[in-house]
Amino acid sequence: DAYKKDHVRGFELELAAGMKYASSDKFIKVLGACVNRPNLCLIVEYVKGGSLGDRIRSEEKTPLSVSETLSIAQDLAEGLAVLHPDCVHRDLKPDNILMGENGRPKIIDFGLARDHNLLESMNTSDAKGTPVYMAPEMCEHKASPKVDIYALGLIINECLTR
Repeated sequence: DAYKKDHVRGFELELAAGMKYASSDKFIKVLGACVNRPNLCLIVEYVKGGSLGDRIRSEEKTPLSVSETLSIAQDLAEGLAVLHPDCVHRDLKPDNILMGENGRPKIIDFGLARDHNLLESMNTSDAKGTPVYMAPEMCEHKASPKVDIYALGLIINECLTR
């Protein structure tokens, strides 16, 4: 069934990304996995600070300062620089960024990620992602690293205006 195939594919992508980018502090660390179907499970590091989305929407905390936003933006851009030679995330958004206690972001959720060289040769009619963070070209089924940069710009704007 299609849902199961998507679920398994997302799990495989998460596991592959976790292993490939394990040496970078810009991504959540995958510590282990259960690969016995149907009980697929990833064991990842605990990141205490919650998501950037939670931080932006928090009524209890003061809004992010310009310097905090710039630091977050720099870390995310550095993470994308590590990712983009091989891969496009395709679902970068505040809820897919966890904030460590030290205020450093970690990119999570590689379930929609794709090898950008493969994207050029495949039908990407699965314009999946979160619509508000999707670059216009995603609606035309054209994904490239630029779609993640577009989402990063929206995230920076959201950090500064909430």
